[in-house]
Amino acid sequence: MGIEKLPAVSTDLILITKASCNDKSFLGQLEGEKGAIYVFDKGYLKYQKWKEWSDNGVYFVTRLNDNADYQVLEGKPNHISEYAEGGIISDQIILLNPSKEPLKARLITYKDPVSGKVLEFISNMLDYSENTIILLYKYRWKIEILFKQLK
Repeated sequence: MGIEKLPAVSTDLILITKASCNDKSFLGQLEGEKGAIYVFDKGYLKYQKWKEWSDNGVYFVTRLNDNADYQVLEGKPNHISEYAEGGIISDQIILLNPSKEPLKARLITYKDPVSGKVLEFISNMLDYSENTIILLYKYRWKIEILFKQLK
C-alpha cells in the first residue's frame, strides 16, 4: 500500500507547564478539530475523548497500552515471511474497551526493521494505509527526541 497525501501540519496550541505537572490531563482539555490528525504518546489514555473525536471526524494515532482491553473484529496476522526482517505483522479492526464504551479502532502491529522491537499502533484512521499511520507516529517520535535534547 502507498502513503496518502495528508493535510499540512500546523501547530495551533502549545501548552508549557512545570516539569512537575502531569501532562496526562492535557488530552481531556484539547478540543479536536474536524479532519485534523493528533499523534501522541500512549500515556494519553482517554478512551472517552478518543470516542468523542471519532464521532466528530477527528483522527488520532498513538501506541496501544499493554493492558488495553479489546476484541478483534476482523483481520489476521501476516505470514512470518512477510515481517521476519521487519514490517507489518497484522492490521486489525478492533473494538476497544468493549465492556464499557466501545470504540471501533484499528490496531496495527509492526516490527521495526532496525531495532527488532514490536510496536502496536492504535488509530481511528480506518481508511488510510498502514504505512501512513506508522510514519505519522515515527515523525512524532523524532519531535520527542528533539524535546529531550532541549531539556
